[in-house]
Amino acid sequence: GGFKEDVAEQLQDAVEKCTYQLQCLATRVVWPKENTPLVPVAVYRRILASLINVWYTELIHVVLSIAHVPQKQVKRLQDILISARVDEILKTGTSKLPQSVLRAYVPAYQRLSMLVDLLAMTLGEFQNLIDSKALTVFSSDETRALLLSLFPECENRKRALRALDS
Repeated sequence: GGFKEDVAEQLQDAVEKCTYQLQCLATRVVWPKENTPLVPVAVYRRILASLINVWYTELIHVVLSIAHVPQKQVKRLQDILISARVDEILKTGTSKLPQSVLRAYVPAYQRLSMLVDLLAMTLGEFQNLIDSKALTVFSSDETRALLLSLFPECENRKRALRALDS
């Protein structure tokens, strides 16, 4: 189906609930700030990263399954995905979490980041990524689904779809 207001509201509610639960699990159960952590840092990161990876993978799946996102709802979908990011819970000290650590622990992070970026692109920018074979984090079927979902039928979309087949 399409990404209508009621679907957007349901997704926003689900994102808020899930991010809250993941943050509570991290800060109150596994790595309480005021007490001794239950597990060593490496184990903590593996536990939470596994959950975050499943969470991001599911979000990507949901977005790829949306048949049509009206142009006026694209920014809303992008904002929901941005609000769903919980990678900061992998941080155990005061220093910033390196991107390399994030990519190693949460493979779906790169796909989610790329998806957020794609939602902000024009059809021409999307076409350039297809032409330069830069969309390696998505299969051609996933890229096709995004093209069909995000952009109205026009000659440029047809051209982009043909480029996927070549």
